[in-house]
Amino acid sequence: MKLRGLNFSEKAYDEIFEYIKNQFIEFKSKELQENYYFIYIDAYHCMVKDLKDKRVKKAVVYTVVGIVLTLLRDFATLHDTNAQKSLLGYYSFFGNENKSTWMEVFQDLINRGLKRALMFISDDFKGISEAIRAYFPYSDIQNNSKKEEFLAFLKYPETIRKLINSTNTVESVHSTFEKQMLKKGGFFQSMDILNVALFIVTDKLHKTWKINPLIKSKRYELNQLFVSKFDFGVDV
Repeated sequence: MKLRGLNFSEKAYDEIFEYIKNQFIEFKSKELQENYYFIYIDAYHCMVKDLKDKRVKKAVVYTVVGIVLTLLRDFATLHDTNAQKSLLGYYSFFGNENKSTWMEVFQDLINRGLKRALMFISDDFKGISEAIRAYFPYSDIQNNSKKEEFLAFLKYPETIRKLINSTNTVESVHSTFEKQMLKKGGFFQSMDILNVALFIVTDKLHKTWKINPLIKSKRYELNQLFVSKFDFGVDV
């Protein structure tokens, strides 16, 4: 804000920061839809200053993006969100990815309302497949490890396979994170500053996302797959 010539008092800057921080906290607790076609997960590695010991340390941000599915009973009110890409959350931790932090992520998603997803798309992070299977045993997993997971996308309509065989959907979000870190001198000055900075850029980015026409055109096939997988009635 100072670089843009917006010269407020230090108190005003602090108040603005706290306001955005509270918006981020509200976003983190936002209720989710119960059902999704696809959930993309990727990890972004960065450097963050730990205010406890004043050292700059490795940190990881897990970003979760979903393509929402609409149930028959919700169809009248949620028709326009069907096949909509949505940022479900991002989660910041010091250190590297591991099974325990993945478990925290999935538990939070469940606590906020997530129940079912046709497929999770991720890279082969340590512990992620085990965590997905523990919480979502009927979902497919697409990543670059075992053959059955690497080729999971082949179960789905050919015209959308290029959209679900990699984490490119999330990597585009992480490119904006990288720009933010570079602007701040190569590291985030605290975990709060990281969260506020990422919330600002993702909120702006999220507002530009539109319904994917390829996935929307395959709703019938995808909903049939959903019914067969979960034995659960959906709009077709």
